[in-house]
Amino acid sequence: MNMRTKYHCSRSLLAGFLAVVMLVSLVPAASAAQQNSYHDPAEHWQEANNRTNELDANAVITHETFQCRECKQQASFLAYRTPEYTRDGETAMNRDVKYSDGTTIDGDGKGNVNDGTPGKDAYYTGYHWTKAVCETCGTINSNMAKTDYGYGKNVYWLYDCAANFFEDLPESVEIEQVDWEYHRVITTGGQYCGFCYGTYHTEDATLERHHMETSIRPELAHQRFVEMDACTDCGYAKTSYTAAKTVVADYYGVADGAPHTVTVSDLSEAGVTTAIRYGHSADACTLTSAPNYTEAGNYTVYYKITYTYADTDMVEDGVAYVHLTATADGSCGCGCGDPDCDCQDPDCDGDCCNQDCEHHFVCHDTVAPTCMALGYDRLMCTECGKMAKANYKDSLGHAYQSIVVREATCETPGKTMDICERCGNVKESTIPQTEHEYETQVLPATCTSPGYTLNECAVCGDRHITDLTPALSHDYAAKTIPAGCETGGKTVHTCAGCGSTFVTDYTEPLGHSWDEGTLVTDATCTGEGIMEYTCTRCGATRLEGDAAAGHIPGDAATCTTPQLCTKCGAVIKNTLGHDYQEDVTAPTCTAMGFTTFTCSRCGDTYDGAYTNPTGHTPSEWIVDKEPDQDSAGSRHKECTVCGEVLETEELEKLYASSTTDEHGEAVVGRYLVIVTDTDSKAPVSGAAVELGGEEHLSIRLPDRRLLDYADQTTITVLLAEPEPLVEGLAVSVTDKNANYCGGKTDKAGQLTVPGSSGTTNEDGNATVGYEDADGSRWTLTVQVERTETGRPIADAAVSVGRTGNITASLPKGQDMDSRHRVTVTVTDQETTPQKNVTVIVKSDLGGTAQGQTNKDGELTVPAADSAYTDDTGTAVVGQYTVIVTDTAEKPVKGALVTLLAGEDGERDAFTVLLPDGRLLDGNDQTVVTVLLPTAKPATGLNVEVSDEQRNHAARDTDKKGQITVPNASGSAGEIIGTDTGDEDKSNTVNVDVADQDGKPVEDAEITVDKDGAVSVTLPDDFTFDEDGPVTVTVTDNQGEAKPGVSVTVEDGGGTTAAGETGKDGKVTLPAAYHFAYLVGYGDGTIGPYRNMTRGEAAAVFARILSEARGDELEGLRRSRFPDVRRDAWYADYVAYLEKLGVVVGYPDGLFHAEATITREQFVAMSIRLDEWMELETYNSKRGSFPDVPGSHWAADYIQEATRNGWIVGYTDGLFHGRDCITRAEVAAIVNRMLGRTADESFIRHNEDELTTFHDLQNPHYWAYYDLMEATNGHTIVTGAEDETWHEVRYFI
Repeated sequence: MNMRTKYHCSRSLLAGFLAVVMLVSLVPAASAAQQNSYHDPAEHWQEANNRTNELDANAVITHETFQCRECKQQASFLAYRTPEYTRDGETAMNRDVKYSDGTTIDGDGKGNVNDGTPGKDAYYTGYHWTKAVCETCGTINSNMAKTDYGYGKNVYWLYDCAANFFEDLPESVEIEQVDWEYHRVITTGGQYCGFCYGTYHTEDATLERHHMETSIRPELAHQRFVEMDACTDCGYAKTSYTAAKTVVADYYGVADGAPHTVTVSDLSEAGVTTAIRYGHSADACTLTSAPNYTEAGNYTVYYKITYTYADTDMVEDGVAYVHLTATADGSCGCGCGDPDCDCQDPDCDGDCCNQDCEHHFVCHDTVAPTCMALGYDRLMCTECGKMAKANYKDSLGHAYQSIVVREATCETPGKTMDICERCGNVKESTIPQTEHEYETQVLPATCTSPGYTLNECAVCGDRHITDLTPALSHDYAAKTIPAGCETGGKTVHTCAGCGSTFVTDYTEPLGHSWDEGTLVTDATCTGEGIMEYTCTRCGATRLEGDAAAGHIPGDAATCTTPQLCTKCGAVIKNTLGHDYQEDVTAPTCTAMGFTTFTCSRCGDTYDGAYTNPTGHTPSEWIVDKEPDQDSAGSRHKECTVCGEVLETEELEKLYASSTTDEHGEAVVGRYLVIVTDTDSKAPVSGAAVELGGEEHLSIRLPDRRLLDYADQTTITVLLAEPEPLVEGLAVSVTDKNANYCGGKTDKAGQLTVPGSSGTTNEDGNATVGYEDADGSRWTLTVQVERTETGRPIADAAVSVGRTGNITASLPKGQDMDSRHRVTVTVTDQETTPQKNVTVIVKSDLGGTAQGQTNKDGELTVPAADSAYTDDTGTAVVGQYTVIVTDTAEKPVKGALVTLLAGEDGERDAFTVLLPDGRLLDGNDQTVVTVLLPTAKPATGLNVEVSDEQRNHAARDTDKKGQITVPNASGSAGEIIGTDTGDEDKSNTVNVDVADQDGKPVEDAEITVDKDGAVSVTLPDDFTFDEDGPVTVTVTDNQGEAKPGVSVTVEDGGGTTAAGETGKDGKVTLPAAYHFAYLVGYGDGTIGPYRNMTRGEAAAVFARILSEARGDELEGLRRSRFPDVRRDAWYADYVAYLEKLGVVVGYPDGLFHAEATITREQFVAMSIRLDEWMELETYNSKRGSFPDVPGSHWAADYIQEATRNGWIVGYTDGLFHGRDCITRAEVAAIVNRMLGRTADESFIRHNEDELTTFHDLQNPHYWAYYDLMEATNGHTIVTGAEDETWHEVRYFI
């Protein structure tokens, strides 16, 4: 494994910063001087036989200045600081232990410091032990209070390593091989306390693919090419071999007159190209084919073979032989028959050799047994002819001959093939690998590298080094180089061993010594003259130029001729060319246009750039005579450029009235009028259309059609020719029941009737309509007239709201008081009177009155017991005097005061409708005072005040006979608010409260504070658990929604929920309740490191799913798993999940609740949970894990959970699916699934209200806040960007 390390500088620990920290922690302190350099105490820990001695031996010691209580002055101290290490990683301060001898914070009790040996069984807690020794008096811890337990004692005390004490460790990167495809990049770093050097180490590991580079090495000895792919980062290498082998075989034969030579067989593997050359000597192999021989004799053939593989060559030199004999059997030529005789004389007659020889004969008359079968004799009975076997002989067995197929090497075993020579049976066997055949090469030490012995296997190339010797010293020799003209002098010291150099004794260059110079060329008009100067010392030359003489100009250049030099004739300035100025003559309707070009210098001129005549441009129709009802008119078109008349036309005379045809169209005067159904666009035929004076259209609908808001009619008006839309034309529409609508056409030339508003006609009628909350449409015809005279009031503005309330605003000059009353009659389009319709009537002079229509659809205002306040804000109704003012006692004029007489012993009551322009407002409160005839206050009478925006507030008069509205509290639906003292800041609001079905919550009480925060108190019988959430709507006194208002709601059981209104002024509370899905153990622990059991996992998932679905977990049928007892604590949880198919058990049919659950099993359950409820997803781009192949049973579950962003794997890049999952890991994953994050600030400031655990005390623990989120039920603030807790609610 190769290792590559990189270092990055950490930020320095500033002494000034330390001084500031010490001022805070150990007051007073003047300075601190660090003596030690950084080291991790855990890596160099020294053990001692005494606790204090051990802390002393491992302390970081500094000289610092503190106030000594013994010396009673600032003194220099030796400050000892040692990191705290405990066996559980939790500080002893969590057990109230403060001192190193186990003494608790109060100085009386004793506890366990739980210390151990760092690096073995103890871990850094984020605290350090500290003590200080005065260097003047020698008192220990005399910088503490004299009442402190540690004062004067040789003990250490615990101090928090605060976050701002920490420095970053330099990062290092190590790369280690994982497998054939990946290596692991491990980045280590961390932080350490700048005082005690206690260190948090961090390690991050990621998988990367190898960065492979390929190299090819020829190995002639093994007749192969070695191809090595090596990673440039971690050194991982893989090797492949390609054979490069050619066999050149000798030839043995008879000299028969035919040519003979060696034979060649190329056995190289694919990819290797082979080129062979032959020769009669080793240094002259140039022939492309082997030489041939015909005469008897022994011949030598030299060859050179070049193998090429991937642009790498390997050359093999060799020699082969051709042997040709005179006879075919190889015997000698003399005929002696001795194979060892080499006589080639055919006339010898064998006299040259001894002819005595031995002959070998084999005779075999019987059939032998086979390798595997017995031999036998057949016997036949002479009496009966029966055949029988006898004289059996044993089978022979196989007679194997071994052939080596592949020789064994140190890399691979060999292989042999054994063949029976009798029956041909074949078997294979393996030859064990051989030992490496190391060749050694001794490399002596040099001055740049150590010496060593290199051992390299001649077969496989395996290498290792032995016998290391240290590098030698450099052997420098000095050489002095003298200074030259341009180069300085120096002394170069060169090592005789390695050639490395360094330079000393620099001297400055001498500079050139130039001669008088030699003329090379004279100067011309344009060229310089040149002088050459030569250095008398080194022979260097330089050239210098004399300035050119310059041209002598002739006549100035013109448009057509250049300016020349009178001396050399060169052109000094080119011809100027003509400078043409353009004079454009534009084309006319009938004549061409052109441009006249005239040179400004020489006057040359010509015409060009002709353009075609433009032709006539016709205008729109110009009316010469408008048509009327008596005669036709005329019109024409003319050229807009030259005025020539191009076309004329007669205009048909006009008609003042018409009736719409089957297309709903009618032409009256110069208008085309189209009458259609608004929704279906169907034409309305038979409508009478009449054009009145001053351009006014009157339309009478046919008897089959009425003015109806549920079936509206659209009038479209265009000019008859050429049909442009007509905007702003007055149109009135009536029907058979005298319903009336009027208005003006819009930009589209249209008017749709009836609408939600209108104006009364001369009969005092106006027809309007509205759509209620259920989507039903209603049509109302309103008649406005004087009560006393019955005279209609025309031009009154009539409108109807979505609740069906009608507002009638009288036209200018129309007053309304007790002497000038107004009667409003309301019917539908069928003339049926409409009872109990709320009608508000506003006069031109500011008075307003309202009421409801009677059974005849009529309302007369003001009522007999009503009166408007005068200039003093006073109105007399019945026996009472009512005064309306603001809080500064400024009168409110024009308020309509109505007395509501009490019946059956009930008290009288009043309504006050404020005049237009005055609203109920906390910054401008309204005061109503009610007096009896005796001028005494009328107490206990209910007064309701409302305004034009329908804001209202009601109160009973106090002992002064007064009410002031609005104020800080009220009922839902009432306006509330107070004087904020800032006219730009208002807390005036109208708050409506509705249940989950949209129905108003009766008797809800509302308050608002000075900052505009709203509090809602629901009635005692309304609880969130039973009745569900409520929707709170907040508007201002203009009816506009108020976003961003803080709202708190308390139900009848005392449970509160909080949130903020959205853009529509609404908030639903409680919008979210995060229940506790994880509980601790009976010993007060949560067990973050404990592996979760399957029963515990079932409990977690069942709580989550039942909460989301609103299911009960009790009373379920018994689980079908035989090992889940009915009385087991997890029985209901398992049964619930079993019913939904979230758990499936093991193949043995059991659930195994006490078995630990693995990471892959937990993820599978999580994905099944996703099928039953909506979970949070984060669209992670992380790929699959290398240790989860596609064939893995949980691969799909793990891939989906990874894609959803629920799991991220370990730092080594793997998933480790078979590992058990801890309870801390479960909390982290489930929180991601549910989209829950802990409110860290709330947890830090409200620990007393939270469920906490003995083994979960360190906020720096990675899963601390995940576990607090999982174990503490809480409501959250709606609309907050980050999860914000509001109230803790314990899990039940």
